[in-house]
Parts: sequence; C-alpha cells; structure tokens
Amino acid sequence: MIYALTHGLTLRRKLEGFVPNPSHTDQGLIEISTKPLISLLHLFNIKHVRVGEGLRFIELFLAVKPAFKEGVQLVLCPFLGPAFSTVHRPDGDCLITSCGFGFFIENYEWVANCYEAFDGWKYLKGVSEHFQGNILLCTGKQFMKAIGTESKNASLYEISIESRHVACLMEEGIFNSETDLTI
Repeated sequence: MIYALTHGLTLRRKLEGFVPNPSHTDQGLIEISTKPLISLLHLFNIKHVRVGEGLRFIELFLAVKPAFKEGVQLVLCPFLGPAFSTVHRPDGDCLITSCGFGFFIENYEWVANCYEAFDGWKYLKGVSEHFQGNILLCTGKQFMKAIGTESKNASLYEISIESRHVACLMEEGIFNSETDLTI
C-alpha cells in the first residue's frame, strides 16, 4: 500500500520579505507530529519513504521518523515537492525559488499540469513495483493534484494504484471518523 502525508502549515513571509523554501510554522509542526499519527504510521510498517526536496517535506519526514523501524529506505524526489514557495501579490501570484529568485506563476510549468510528461499514477506504479512493502510519500498539494486529488495540509491519504482511488485517513491533523484508530 502507498500512503501520502502532506506537509503542515508553512511560513509565507518574514519581516524583510518573502521566504524561499519555507519551513513549517510551530502550528504546522504540531499538526504533523501528533502521537496518534506516529502510532498509526508505525502500524503501517512502512519500509520505504520518498520525500519532496523542499525543507517542509524534509521536516515532515523528520517529524514522523519515530514511526519507522531502523533500516527504512529513504529517497529524495523532486516530483513530490519543490523547494520554492508561492506568494500572492496584488500584481500577480509569484514563485520564490530556493535561492530567492522570484517570478510570476504563469511562467512556471507545474508537475501537476504536465500530464503528458508526468503521469502521477504511472510514477506510483513504478515505485510500488520497484520497492516491496508499504511506502510513505512526504509530499504536498501539487503531487496530489497530479493524481487527481485536491488535498489539504497535514493530511494522510491511502492510495490504491489498482483502482486509482485515494482515501483520506486524516485531514488537517484530524482523523477521519471512519479511520480505525485502535492503536
């Protein structure tokens, strides 16, 4: 089975300007490091973790790392999350790259919008065929959009490749009432 965990609330601005490659806010870290989430991920017996390249995705992995047994495989993957931030401005929405360069969003080709070049489902199928056992993706909204799912921050999803179905187990840090939490 493949599970996807989206990052929590992130910093958007500093006093001197915008934040490239944003990290989590204190609230965002709380959302992604709850004891029930760690316990549930431990029960999933995750064998392989793939992490987006931005700081918020690495923080996400570090927050839930106590759930994993020693020897879990870790891979950094740019498809799962970039190292830039988005900024909403009166003259148009912008991206701030990890090195601080800003440009308008319409000049960026999102992974989620490149279906011909990037098929999220094909990517997941390849990952599941290459790695044995349960897999966790530390990701964000863009990758989830690439598999046809509108997602929220600090949410956990169960992904079935065969049926191309995504089930929400936890949304914005709160478990779905149908999620079995007998942990």
